[in-house]
Amino acid sequence: MGVDGTPTLLLVDETGKILLSWVGKLTPEWERDVINRLGLERADRSSSSSSESTSYTGSGQIIRYNKESDLSKLMTGQEFARILHAGKDTSFVDIRSREDYASALIAGTLNIPLDEIEARAFHEVPKDQTVLIYCHYCPVCENQASEQGVHTFCSAGVDMLTDQGFADVTYMSDDLYTLKQTGFRILQRTSPLSDSR
Repeated sequence: MGVDGTPTLLLVDETGKILLSWVGKLTPEWERDVINRLGLERADRSSSSSSESTSYTGSGQIIRYNKESDLSKLMTGQEFARILHAGKDTSFVDIRSREDYASALIAGTLNIPLDEIEARAFHEVPKDQTVLIYCHYCPVCENQASEQGVHTFCSAGVDMLTDQGFADVTYMSDDLYTLKQTGFRILQRTSPLSDSR
């Protein structure tokens, strides 16, 4: 069929002839095109009982939510180390891009970039475990985003997993340097971590 990328969406007629195709994650414009060509109507998510309203910027990087940031979901590296030491089942998910993850990562984390959470988390992360998200949390960034009515990677990742039915989701408040000082093993492709943050 000539499909050379995934995901690929094919629109075929009743005889199996390919009429149109879309390769890669659907942009909002492509999604509208698909919905229009199928003669469907999209539900207005902003009126749903979950009070969720999502949209992507042109780069697909920021997700808008009507929900307020839940800062009670922050966890330090020391708190997480205590949970691990107590033997509690946990999943540590790094939601940064593949490039950022490859340059420096916390040993034992699973990389699921933010734009892949909805497709992958259900299959790769156990729902009965505590899920800790890492995205290089920044309080200043979080506050600025909240004032603008948008969520950062961290809080958007928490909300996306919570909306998928993950009951115990939180995010790491420490950066890689602090986690290294706490005793976490940091793997890095380039030079050692410096004192600059």
